[in-house]
Amino acid sequence: MKKLAALFLCAALAGTVTYWIYLGYRSSEVPEHDAVFEDLQWLRADFDLEREQFETIASLYEKYRPVCEKLCLRVMDAQDRLSRLMRDSHRLTPELREALDAYEEVKQECHRAMLSHVYEVASHMDPGQRERYLARASAHVTMHDPVR
Repeated sequence: MKKLAALFLCAALAGTVTYWIYLGYRSSEVPEHDAVFEDLQWLRADFDLEREQFETIASLYEKYRPVCEKLCLRVMDAQDRLSRLMRDSHRLTPELREALDAYEEVKQECHRAMLSHVYEVASHMDPGQRERYLARASAHVTMHDPVR
């Protein structure tokens, strides 16, 4: 169950981009060999992005992806350490408290990085697009249902 929660957290921390990649939106205007463009076709379709907007956002996503992946690995490592210590302990030890603090700290770092990315992406959208995108993204940042 903890592994599933970690995977969900990582998916959420990857932002709305990773959440909807698998919806399968495709566009014939973008070459199939470009993985970043392919992954983001849902975004282009859902938000009716102009080509220039889309290219800028794809560039931002490409820049953010390794940051996100690195942070997700850190979250999973911190969660594994915390889980292991909780399993092996019968009380709240200083080591367990430290592991909990480290886990919360890396989760916050992930949330800050993702929010920064989300706002940077939103800054390249028109006001109507931005509003819808931020409403969707906030659900993944906070892990709640989207604002309607």
